[in-house]
Amino acid sequence: MELKDVVEELSSRDNEPRWLLSERLKYLEMYNLKEFNKYFKYGLSIILTLNNFNFSESLIRNKANVLIKSGKAKVNKISDDVKSLIFSSRTNSDKFSLMHKTFCFNCNLVLIPDNTETCVEISGDASFLHLVIIVGKNSKVMIKENFKVKGLMSYGVDILCKENSKVEYLTKTVVEGYYFGEYKAEVELNAEMKWLNSLKGGNFSRSIVETNLNDVNARVKTAILCSLDDKSQVDFYTISRHNEKNTYSDTMAKGVVKDNSKLLIRGLTRIEKNAAYSDGYEKADILIFDNAEADAIPNLEIENSEVKCSHGATIGQIEKEKLFYLQSRGLSEEESEHLIVEGFFEPLFKFYTEDQEKLNLVREVIKC
Repeated sequence: MELKDVVEELSSRDNEPRWLLSERLKYLEMYNLKEFNKYFKYGLSIILTLNNFNFSESLIRNKANVLIKSGKAKVNKISDDVKSLIFSSRTNSDKFSLMHKTFCFNCNLVLIPDNTETCVEISGDASFLHLVIIVGKNSKVMIKENFKVKGLMSYGVDILCKENSKVEYLTKTVVEGYYFGEYKAEVELNAEMKWLNSLKGGNFSRSIVETNLNDVNARVKTAILCSLDDKSQVDFYTISRHNEKNTYSDTMAKGVVKDNSKLLIRGLTRIEKNAAYSDGYEKADILIFDNAEADAIPNLEIENSEVKCSHGATIGQIEKEKLFYLQSRGLSEEESEHLIVEGFFEPLFKFYTEDQEKLNLVREVIKC
């Protein structure tokens, strides 16, 4: 069956209006015209290669097996109008984003009312899934996400953090196949967004974490954790956009790459002309073993001179003196390496939170 026929059948199954089907078919046409580029090169030397990616009809038809424990939140199917708005607002036009816009029929709305404190847990597996999360004014929510990807997963999240809200989003994604995730948050007046995005393994994975700071005193803290071995390949991209004055962003990424794996960490902090007195910082650290490859590419775009903004990156190997010291105290080489890696990730957790009780919870959720 042609992909066009599959889209029409699934759209009819969900009783979508004709105009929404037309939009999906428009994205499908763009998807078919877009050349499939299996090579991704951003740095001077590292090249990520998307091999053996077989996009089939069965992946489109795969039903979502996702559990959302909503606490005090309300979970509903997304209306057709909102679907259209979400897909059209995502400006990324590469082949995988077009694939998501065309074939994502599993869309849910999670609504946290004003003045509410709750926890939302998301787990399971799905080929295509999109969530819209609206956090009401003065509300506080922790979202814990746990996915195990065995084939393909194309995943999108849109979060609206309303005035004075506080949102924490903890993700643990273990990949055995192919993963394409796009996380996006809109942060309003005096609201705070905190990401801790962890990813392990996979033939090829790409994760984009984007935050727009849209009003005064909007804040975001983004923590990225990645652990790779074998022939895994991961492309992480973080974006912090300061669209208003007195906004704050801080990004820390840490990765460990072993065997023949490859890791690319890209970051963008952009400060617009009207975003005076804003602070932006990003830092990436990568620890390399064996024949692994890695690159870190931080980027600043600053349109206002009355700001504080900086970035940094380090890539290196374990110092032999540290290994020798630990082994001289009775540890094996493997135990010594594991202890050093734990210590390497520890600043990331403390960057995310200094509260000891919450720190223990974060470690338990991520289990790194």
